Order: sequence, then C-alpha cells, then structure tokens
Amino acid sequence: INNYEKGFREPNIATLNKLAEVFNCSVDDIVSGGDPRYITIKVYGFIPAGIPLECIEDIIGTEDLPMDMVDSDKQYFGLKIKGDSMEPEYLNNDIIILEKCSDAENGSDCVVMVNGYEGTFKRIKKSSSGITLLPLNKKYKPMEYSVQDIQNLPIRIIGKVVELRRRK
Repeated sequence: INNYEKGFREPNIATLNKLAEVFNCSVDDIVSGGDPRYITIKVYGFIPAGIPLECIEDIIGTEDLPMDMVDSDKQYFGLKIKGDSMEPEYLNNDIIILEKCSDAENGSDCVVMVNGYEGTFKRIKKSSSGITLLPLNKKYKPMEYSVQDIQNLPIRIIGKVVELRRRK
C-alpha cells in the first residue's frame, strides 16, 4: 500500500478489488482518492415524521460514515426527515442514518413500512398484542397495530436509527 500511495507502483484490478473489500468501499473510491477510513452511504429522499406517506426512493445525496461506527456485516442508508412528529429530538430536514434491519429493540427509533409502501418514522413499542408507533411530539397520536395488522397490512421495520445529523 505504501508503494501505491507514493506512486512507485500501480495496483492491478484484482488488488483493487481486494483493497475495496478490506476497506469496505468501492474501487472508484480507491482510484479517485476516497478516504478508506469512511464509507459513503446514499440518502434516499424524505421520510415522513407524521402520517405515513408513500415512500419515494429518490437519491438526494450521500453521507460519509467513519469505519469505526459501522459493522461491515450490516447495511446502512440515510433519510431526510419531513415533518414534526418526532420533535423535539428530531427536526424537519434532519438526516437520520439507519442500519437496515427487520426488527429492533423496544424503544428504538425506526423507519416502519405500513401497507407495504407507506413509510413513517416513529419510536416503536412492541408487545404481545402488536406494535405501537409512538411520535415524540405530543400533538400527534400513537398508531397502534395488532398482530393481525402486522401480518395483513403488513407492518414491517426497515431500519433503526444509529445516528442523527443536523445542519445549521
């Protein structure tokens, strides 16, 4: 690697692929001088922090995550918050970094799909009778779903928050 960094040698494609795997980045990141101490994730549009709305998967940007924050066996993505149901902890236009998952611990802040295509961002409360999606803002009411609702609608967790990013 030292010879590559100093320009004494050029890595072949097989070596570039191995380096990309080790540093959990793309070959493009290595060739273009990307920092191997970070991975770049996509930010996919807005997630409603309010009433569930149809999720749109437009890529609106990227965010860099330090390698010491991520688990190489997991996938991460970002979403921009739209709405105020998770205030005061999460504000409109904040970016949340999520670990892709299908389940989360009670009390986790998660992106949840309702009806298979409508997404919302809420704190989850699971029980033997179902799941409750809790807003943090008191002007919104919790959304309660039975075990039957979870199966039939369906209701499914797609990610849990691992980091909040706020810009001035």
